[in-house]
This record gives sequence, C-alpha cells and structure tokens, in this order.
Amino acid sequence: LQPILNWLLQDLGVEGPIQGEWADLGPVKTKTLSDRVMRTLDLFPCDLLFIHRDAENQPRQMRLEEVQSAVQGCSQSSSGLGTNFIPVIPIRMTEAWLMISEAALRAAAMNRNGTIPLVMPPIERLEDLPDPKQVLHELLRKASEKRGRRLKEFNPGQVVHQIPQEITDFSPLRQLSGFCALEADLRSWLKQKGKRFRPGAGAHQ
Repeated sequence: LQPILNWLLQDLGVEGPIQGEWADLGPVKTKTLSDRVMRTLDLFPCDLLFIHRDAENQPRQMRLEEVQSAVQGCSQSSSGLGTNFIPVIPIRMTEAWLMISEAALRAAAMNRNGTIPLVMPPIERLEDLPDPKQVLHELLRKASEKRGRRLKEFNPGQVVHQIPQEITDFSPLRQLSGFCALEADLRSWLKQKGKRFRPGAGAHQ
C-alpha cells in the first residue's frame, strides 16, 4: 500500500518531502489492534499514521469502527493519536486495488513481454469480487506463461508486492468506494491541519 499512499499524497499536491515508512513491528506479538497501534507509535513516531484493515467479508463500517476503537484505546495512553490517523480499508482485500494494470501484472510475473491474453476484471467491479486474492494469483500465474514444473514452483504471493512498484498512476482506483473514502479522509485531515495542498488536485474523473 505504501506506493499507493505516496502517490495519493503527491497527487493531492502535498508540499514538502514525503517520508513514508512501513511499520515493521518485528517478531513481538501484539494481541489487539490497539496494542499494534501503540507499539507502532513507540517505534515509529509520525505526523500521520495510516491504519490498514481489509474489509474482507465484513461491512466497511464495521472495520472502521474497529480502527476507531483501537485509536480511542491509544488515546488513553501517552501515545494518543488524536485525529492524526487515516483508516485504509479496501473493500474485501487489498489485492482488489492491484488489478488496475495488465502491464504491471506481467512485469511482476517476470514476463514483461508476455502475449497471452489476460482477462482483467473491470475496475468498477473489483469490489464485487468474492475473492480478489485468488483472482489476482491466477492472473499472475497466467501472466508468467510458465508450464509444468516451473508453473508449480511459481509463487504468486512472493511477487504481489512488486505490482504497485510497476504502477505510476493509481487514479483508476477512484472508481472504487474504498479508495474514495481514503481520499476523502485524507483531504479532510489536510484541511483540518492546515497543510498546504492543491484543493483541486486529484479531482474525480
């Protein structure tokens, strides 16, 4: 998600350097989302924390309430977040946000010049897929054009992270409700904090 978040901040015209970092909590286990958030704040002090939760089979509102509850738990500690957090809740799974570029899938599958046709789901229907992860993995297998033993050895899960690195324009995601909610929340936070950005940037097409 980090390339997507960096792109959105830049597309909104946020001024100044963007120093985003994935919060790797290491081997220490945390029991609750609130615990993870507090540990993240201890290890990675930040101006704004993006908290990711896939909706999976639950309504987005339920996941949003989980995030808000976790933040409220942190607010009772010295590491309180206040309003300096943005929920990132892809409908069903994050994988739905990665199926917007056929070229990126071929590159991630290490077969940039592949010619086998890929039947990509319509972007506006990505949130309707019951299992985006399965669909994405099947597309990556097909894009690899591997056969037999080489296909069995190909692990889509190991190359998924490469997909967003191959995409330079994530604006097609503005057709998805989960991404639109993320953008709206980010715009609201920027305005509330008096951050300088281009109000007209990133307008929906």
